[in-house]
Amino acid sequence: MSFIRLGACAILATGYALALNTVSYVSSSGNDANPCTFAQPCRHFNAAIAATDENGYVHTLTPGDYLGFAVTKSITIDGDFNAANLNISAGLGAATGIKVVLRNMEATSIAMSLIGGHLTLENVTLLSPDVPNYSGLPLDMILQSGSTLQLTDVAIRGPRGGRVSGPGCEAHLNRVSVILTDKSKSGFEVDSCTATIRNSVFRGSAAGLLFAGASGPAFGFVTGSEFTNNAAGLMTKNSAFPSEVRIDSSTFTFNLFGVNEQTPGTVITSRNNNFYRNGADGAPATAASLK
Repeated sequence: MSFIRLGACAILATGYALALNTVSYVSSSGNDANPCTFAQPCRHFNAAIAATDENGYVHTLTPGDYLGFAVTKSITIDGDFNAANLNISAGLGAATGIKVVLRNMEATSIAMSLIGGHLTLENVTLLSPDVPNYSGLPLDMILQSGSTLQLTDVAIRGPRGGRVSGPGCEAHLNRVSVILTDKSKSGFEVDSCTATIRNSVFRGSAAGLLFAGASGPAFGFVTGSEFTNNAAGLMTKNSAFPSEVRIDSSTFTFNLFGVNEQTPGTVITSRNNNFYRNGADGAPATAASLK
């Protein structure tokens, strides 16, 4: 499979000129002097985004090398399964009130701060580089003032996992797969947020799913998910603020600890959970309904 290559990208809440298209296009054979239409695509994403109306779409027509881009408005960027090596970053408070959708692409890093904004990832694969002295996360979100994160059909691979932190944010994970190659790293961390996790898989990490309360309480509801071959399948971290997690219809197998509950965290099992061949299953608050 061929991919387009993109440089570092930023999502910034700045002004923009009146856009021309509802849908714009980029191509490796395009020209930024073009109107970014299907017949006359642009060469780079910055030109296509500038030519696109608020809440519009940008599509990629062909594989190729593309420069980085800045998102200045609510927009959907579709890699059309051609996009690879995408990097998106933004400074704290830079992206205010915008709604961004990234779909059908492969990326090495998405790091963003949103205030009152929304980010959706659909059909995205995040590949953490396995190189010496690299400490970045493939997904690192700081969400504030009612910001939300929606992950659907997202895969995280490599030595490092993802993180979403608040305070007061919301995260929704559905069919997310986090499989790491470094068991000393956390798979996915929820810090000071409310998160729902459905039909997801966490394997090969220090804590498959970690809840922490560094700047506020964390709440979680986990259902229909699988935790396998982690040091701890699900863990509440000893933090300044408490975490409360409820698990339902989920499976914990071949973990050193199925559930590692650190004060002031609380893990409450609901029903139909399966704990099998863990070093220790753990002791959630409602231990009678552990299995």
